[in-house]
Amino acid sequence: MSTPVAGRWRVTTADDVPGVAGEVLRVTTGSALPASEQPLIALAVADAAEAALREGRAPAVSARLDDDGPATLTVEVVATRGDGPLPLPDTARAAGLAPAERPDTLRLRRALPRVPAPRGAEPPAAPPGPPPAAGHGDPAPASAQAALLHHLRLATARCERQTEQVAQLSAELEETNRGVLALYVDLEQRDEALRRAHRAVFHELEEALRPPPPHLDGVRTAVHYQPADPQFPTGGDLYDWLVLPDGTLHVCVVDVMGHGVKSTRDAIAVTHTLRTLALEGHPIGELVAHADLLLTRHNPGLVATVLIAQVEPDTGRARIAGGSHPPLLHIPAVGEPHYVEARGRAVGYPRAGSDEVSTTHLAPGDTLLLYTDGLVEATRDIIAGMDLLAEHAARLRREPLEEFPRRLAATVLDQADHRDDTLALALRRQPDAG
Repeated sequence: MSTPVAGRWRVTTADDVPGVAGEVLRVTTGSALPASEQPLIALAVADAAEAALREGRAPAVSARLDDDGPATLTVEVVATRGDGPLPLPDTARAAGLAPAERPDTLRLRRALPRVPAPRGAEPPAAPPGPPPAAGHGDPAPASAQAALLHHLRLATARCERQTEQVAQLSAELEETNRGVLALYVDLEQRDEALRRAHRAVFHELEEALRPPPPHLDGVRTAVHYQPADPQFPTGGDLYDWLVLPDGTLHVCVVDVMGHGVKSTRDAIAVTHTLRTLALEGHPIGELVAHADLLLTRHNPGLVATVLIAQVEPDTGRARIAGGSHPPLLHIPAVGEPHYVEARGRAVGYPRAGSDEVSTTHLAPGDTLLLYTDGLVEATRDIIAGMDLLAEHAARLRREPLEEFPRRLAATVLDQADHRDDTLALALRRQPDAG
């Protein structure tokens, strides 16, 4: 059996604690314990000794490293005064110190693996001081100071290795970040290309839904449509215009509840039904009711407000009928704009249809404006919105007709609290008409 590495030290004052901890560290350094655990045991002994001192127990500390049978490290803290169990600090418990059979003793006993010498190797020369324990890793340092220096070197080496590892990880992370950034840029470019293609498809669809402008003497038309979301430029706001067989200009604006492709489909159904009924010669006051009968039979969830205007280019006489739609705005070339009400109930409402057919007269240079509620509800106060619309329409009425609906919508919506799909359709009697 090899000579064990051992020591026993008395702790009578707090000044004794660092030296005793250093001696314990010297003993553990000669063991096969991982180097990172050895200082923890010394710290645990120091904390346990200080706790015992605070209770006046004057502990004795012993440490033994031997290989009589299985290689073993044994550390004890024993009270030399007083009765009862010793206090057990958290650090001591974490390191493995625990109450022994005697209540006044804390003990750590750790079985250690043997570290076999390489085959054929000569045994190393014994260093000065206590002889090393055979098969227990590095020899025990000759003094507590040597043990501290040894662990300082180990800690420095660990710091250097960790610094190298951090530098390597930082380089790898930077390389990964560059790759992620490149991937993000590529995905963003692809996403933008998809958005452009998406907008192009919807723009083509919107253009396909626009009826060609009517060609007739005496009255000109212009329209502006602005979706609430530019990413989805279709919705339930739609218009139609055509010249009836008798030369009358038929114009309608439809606002279907909802957004997106389904509302567009429903709006197309309403405008085409109104067109067909008008071409068949149905009176303007009956168009909304007939459209409701035809459409809601197969589409019971459809709800659409409607405003229809039929203008005689030669005389300037305009007849207006509607169903729950904001009123038409008559903007004279000279004088104050005024609204023309045409009461009725929307397609999809109970007893849908127009209650009345209103009339107004367009003098040369006068403009009629049909629009959807997105233009007057943008301020969240429809009365204030209608006043604002009339005010700006009067100020902009000298604008060329091609620019008038767009400029008017832009001016009104510039003061909007929120945005909805917006449609503005204008028709103007030519100054030389009549």
